Amino acid sequence: MNTASGKDATVSGGSEVTSSDDNSWSAPTVEQPFTKNDKDWWEADKAHFLFPRGIVVGKRNNKKCKYADVMLSVDHQGTNCPSGEGSVTFGNKNIASGESATVTGGFKNEARGEVSAVMGGQQNQVSKGKASSIAGGFNNIATGTASVVAGGQDNKAKGDNSSIAGGSKNEATGGHSHISSGMSNIAAGEGAFVSGGKGNTASGYYASAVCGGENNEATHDLSTVVGGKSNKAISRYSSVFGGLENDASGEYSSISGGKENIAAGPHSSVSGGVSNKANGPYSSVTAGQGNQATGKYSSITAGMNNIVRGECSSVTGGSKNSVMGKYASVSSGNSNKADEEHSSVSGGRNNRATGKYSSVSAGTLNTASGSFSSVSGGRDNKATKNFSSVLGGFKNEAYGTYSSVGGGHLKKATATYEFIPKVE
Repeated sequence: MNTASGKDATVSGGSEVTSSDDNSWSAPTVEQPFTKNDKDWWEADKAHFLFPRGIVVGKRNNKKCKYADVMLSVDHQGTNCPSGEGSVTFGNKNIASGESATVTGGFKNEARGEVSAVMGGQQNQVSKGKASSIAGGFNNIATGTASVVAGGQDNKAKGDNSSIAGGSKNEATGGHSHISSGMSNIAAGEGAFVSGGKGNTASGYYASAVCGGENNEATHDLSTVVGGKSNKAISRYSSVFGGLENDASGEYSSISGGKENIAAGPHSSVSGGVSNKANGPYSSVTAGQGNQATGKYSSITAGMNNIVRGECSSVTGGSKNSVMGKYASVSSGNSNKADEEHSSVSGGRNNRATGKYSSVSAGTLNTASGSFSSVSGGRDNKATKNFSSVLGGFKNEAYGTYSSVGGGHLKKATATYEFIPKVE
């Protein structure tokens, strides 16, 4: 028990304080919140602590920082600056200037946006994006509202709700755009997506995607490029799946692979090969090199330097074959032509089916020019009148309607219904 009995005496502490003089004063008893344990550590009791002002643990930044009224800083060197109200800084040389912004680790990071956050890394910056964040990495920037950079180096999430998971020098500038990884990729369209690779661009509106590869572009709405190099899907709903320097420019067009292929017609497709073109609506080239399907619903299955311009026409294979007529076809061979509707050449070389419903089956330098005419084989044979035919041989001619030459050399059937050789 402490006692103050002299004039103007005081007691400033202790327990059971008494005073016998009217002018004496005694301080109230104060309960201490900390107790030193046997290891020379101060331990707090179990009550909550309420600090109406900011707290600095470590050293104070006395250079350029204007501390917020309410803040928290763990700063062993005196270099952090929590200047935003309700801000928090850990680490070294970090700045949290946005309201309720936090930097919880790393070096030279900045959280300037409202309720923004940097969790670690070095020289990362949330410059103005509200509720945006950077998890780590080096020299990353998040400027869009609610934008995110998870890691990597020199990445920029500029669009609102954009995100970058990692990689280097990637930019997500479209709203809700995303880049998973890779290098120097750009997701510029609303909802655009790049999953990796290098130098890829997804700029179409909503859900255009580039999944890997290098220097690929998906520039229109809902366009897609999956892998490869220097591929382009530049029309709505177009797609390229691998290969090199392929170009899907028609709406709903697709290229499955290969090199330097073009699908320019609406709903056109190229499955593979080199330098093939599907320019007609609903046209297709399956494989080969230098083939062109320009007619509506036209198709080329394989071969080299074949051309199909007729509607619903086809070349199955061979080289330098051409089909100009509707519903016409060349099955194989070299330099064959089916020029009229429903005409066909099955094979051979330099054969021509120029009449409606005409056909050449094989051989070389044969011509079927009459409607419903046919040449089955041989060389330099001609069926020129309607329903005429030459079965084979060399330089035979069927000039008469319904005429026919069965074979041989330099035979001519000139009369209607004439058949050579004559039947005795």
